[in-house]
Amino acid sequence: MADEALLARVNAGIADGSCTNVGGAAVDRPLEEGLVREDRQVVSPVRDDIPVLLVEEGIRVAGE
Repeated sequence: MADEALLARVNAGIADGSCTNVGGAAVDRPLEEGLVREDRQVVSPVRDDIPVLLVEEGIRVAGE
């Protein structure tokens, strides 16, 4: 699971409009939970308690 600091960084990018997913689409819905990939480069959102594990829906994490 993504920790609070990582979620805050991702959500800050979502809030300022600079966050895109791996598929290139803008992310406009803040994350409450996320599963972070082992290399900490991508966060998969968890929506309604269901992990979204589609590769193109993953959110790249800058600066990790």
